[in-house]
Amino acid sequence: MQDIHDITPPVQVGIDPAVIKYALLGFGLALLFAVILFIVRYFLKKRKQKNRNILLLPSPLPPDVTALKELDSLRDLMGKYPRLFCFKISGVFKTYLGKQFKINAPEMTTEELVAHLRNLDLEKESAAGAKKFLLSLDHIKYAGAVPTMEKMEKDYNFVKDFIQSVCRENPEKTSEKVAKAQPAENPGKI
Repeated sequence: MQDIHDITPPVQVGIDPAVIKYALLGFGLALLFAVILFIVRYFLKKRKQKNRNILLLPSPLPPDVTALKELDSLRDLMGKYPRLFCFKISGVFKTYLGKQFKINAPEMTTEELVAHLRNLDLEKESAAGAKKFLLSLDHIKYAGAVPTMEKMEKDYNFVKDFIQSVCRENPEKTSEKVAKAQPAENPGKI
């Protein structure tokens, strides 16, 4: 029995499975760390860009200033395109009412807006003038009537006077709006 030898234990060939397990675990942790770092940098960059945009944007102009600027730009349309002038002045007036009194005036019909004028903080004369103005424009806008130069001048002056009278009625609101509309002295600094 000398020629019978014991079987040798099996010899492991290749890489140890424990080494593979630790390598995969290390790779997974590194990948997780990289993803977290990427997400944090992305949100910090987005936040910084958002703050930069806020500092660069000017504050919106008050409704009366905007309306008066738009109204001045309509002067040229009076002689050339009278019906277009009436459409545009109606839009300026409705937009001003919408922004000043926080209502959806541009989307309202004339009848809806006239009914809504009673609920607004307006003097009776101003509300009556606005009603008359809006109803007179409907004949031009929808019935095809051509306005006279005198009528267009009267409408232009009415809208301008209406905006200025609403500003005089609420001087504290107007001064606050104008103060907010002024650009900051050092917009880059907080």
